[in-house]
Amino acid sequence: MRLDEVDKQITSSDLEALETFADRIFGKVGIDVEFTRHFLDRVNDERNGEQITASELTRMFKQEYKRWGKPIAQMGPDAEAVMKDLATDINMPFALRWDRDNNELDLIVKTVMRKKDFKTSNKEFPIESIEEESEIHKLNKEDPNNPEVMIQGFGSLMLNQIEASVVRKLEELTKMAERGDFEQIQSLLNRDVMQTMIQSIVDTKAELQSIRRKGGPKSRGIAKESLYDLVTADIKIDEGMFDKLKVLTRKKNYAGAAESLHKMLQRKYKENGGKWRHSFSYYVAKIASGWQSVERSALNDYYLENYESAFITESGGVGKIVPGVNTTIDVGPDEIKKQAKKFGNAVDKDGLPKNTFR
Repeated sequence: MRLDEVDKQITSSDLEALETFADRIFGKVGIDVEFTRHFLDRVNDERNGEQITASELTRMFKQEYKRWGKPIAQMGPDAEAVMKDLATDINMPFALRWDRDNNELDLIVKTVMRKKDFKTSNKEFPIESIEEESEIHKLNKEDPNNPEVMIQGFGSLMLNQIEASVVRKLEELTKMAERGDFEQIQSLLNRDVMQTMIQSIVDTKAELQSIRRKGGPKSRGIAKESLYDLVTADIKIDEGMFDKLKVLTRKKNYAGAAESLHKMLQRKYKENGGKWRHSFSYYVAKIASGWQSVERSALNDYYLENYESAFITESGGVGKIVPGVNTTIDVGPDEIKKQAKKFGNAVDKDGLPKNTFR
């Protein structure tokens, strides 16, 4: 907990930023996070003893996803459970509900409280430590935006040195990929050094913004940055370059998972008479959870690149290809018929299965 947050109540804008962050990380397992109206009242309740802070909740969601993300998603709709932080005594009861309109699983955080030995009859997902990865060790008067940062397990470095190191490492990984040295890439990624350094950059910039908002002599010269960019920067990097590298280093796993996904889609398409009961991301998450070292977002991209299932849309159901609107060199007006034929099905002139009630 940061000193400037001890007595600061959480506002609606704080909660919106937290929801954005939670959506980004839990979205990897097909979950959308929502807070009830009661949550904002209870998070600032005097019965908590000490004020529950935004940084405590942010780190709690981060650790819950890291430790329990896939098991929570596998519970499925209508399940109820509690996230528990044993280090801070914060408890968050939640429910999982299927959102028919958006074809996704909603994680609805019902309430929150700081209470030691919280009792519940529902399943618990405990985390034991906050696991601080980095912190500002010393502010820099000459360059306020470049403080000295203490990284657990690495020591003390200037922020610009960490950023330069990440750039060099990314360039090295790209060169290794071009040479086909994927075993070395896998070894480097498994050490988790890159993720730790990227996270230290994100955490440091977030802490600088906290100092800037507080005001006073220490805030002078700190540049204003978007909170949204700060809390999502690590996720954007992970979903881009890292997903591609993970596929390259685990080709057999992703090839096998993609084949399993393809067979499942074929089976479900026939079983449901051409109507999709869930979104494409739901089926991807389902398959990814059963394969070692296979992540949902990377499998999603790998499947679409290799199986060209143009008629499966993210919102579920069957898309319609219109000449001149969404056609490409690879996707012509008859693409739906071609793809549907691979599944052993026929469609009408509008691209809809003939045996559906749409």
